[in-house]
Amino acid sequence: MNKIIAEIKSKYQVRPLIGLDEKNRGEITSLYKKEPVPIFEHNFIHVMTYLRFGKELFLVKGDNGSAIIVYDPESKTYSFFTPQILNSKFLLDLARIASIFSQKNFQILNVSKSWKDDYLLSLKKCFRKELQVINRSQGEAIYDLRLLNELKGKDFSMLRYRRNKLLEKKRLVFHLVNRDNLEKAIRVVRKWNEVQGIKYAKNKEEKEIFVIQELVKSNLNNKLFNLEMGTINNQGLSLVLYFIHPNNDNYGQIYLLKGINRKGDGGEDGVSDATYLYAFRKMYEKGALFCNDGELGCEEGTRKHKLGFKPIEFFQSFDININL
Repeated sequence: MNKIIAEIKSKYQVRPLIGLDEKNRGEITSLYKKEPVPIFEHNFIHVMTYLRFGKELFLVKGDNGSAIIVYDPESKTYSFFTPQILNSKFLLDLARIASIFSQKNFQILNVSKSWKDDYLLSLKKCFRKELQVINRSQGEAIYDLRLLNELKGKDFSMLRYRRNKLLEKKRLVFHLVNRDNLEKAIRVVRKWNEVQGIKYAKNKEEKEIFVIQELVKSNLNNKLFNLEMGTINNQGLSLVLYFIHPNNDNYGQIYLLKGINRKGDGGEDGVSDATYLYAFRKMYEKGALFCNDGELGCEEGTRKHKLGFKPIEFFQSFDININL
């Protein structure tokens, strides 16, 4: 990989992406400035934590655009993450970079519908061979935060009950996650995956723990994002990571939320809902009008839970497979 990067450096500006420093945050954020609405993965938290788990990231910049190279040391393959195309010539730059890797195909990951509509025709003209568009997300749930703070009507009666029972009565109390309580927060993730996460990918738990550890290491909690643990009687029962999107402050985002609901698992009924309502309130107080809660997914319980918040819209995102 080092030899390949060295060759790319002879033609482009290339540097590794490690850490959540201001320069990395700014350059990652700039990749999405043209996006009309923020899809779930388009933020520096996702790129520098979840996407980077087990991977090596490099920022490639040229006169006609920029992109993130995602290199997988295990499979020795690479992909591009949502290139910012300033000029159609950058598509040829992608092809040139691709030829350096000597792969027969590659992916462009996590593009929005807007990005696809703008560049798909140019991609087809540039690469000419088979190009496949894959639905990455058909339904990122977008909520109305005013609606979820007012909670009017019979549809929200259970949410009102849980808000009153756990939040208004201050039974569920939230604390910023820091080095002192990090292990306690990690135990919430491990417990959730033990009792509720068995239907998900096997390495999801390790990725989520990596996200938490990297964010705590950054010392940016309560400045650029909020990573908080919900406790009842000093016992950690929920965890939530939420923030206002850096490119569009009308949108908040819940990036991660865990709640132990079943008493038989040591939890408390309604903890997940109350944790959602806590994050909704905090984002609304910061001025956000909408919240992206990510993909509905195919797991029935998760879909039913998210639909209970009455999404007003669903965003799409895509991966693009290109044969060379």
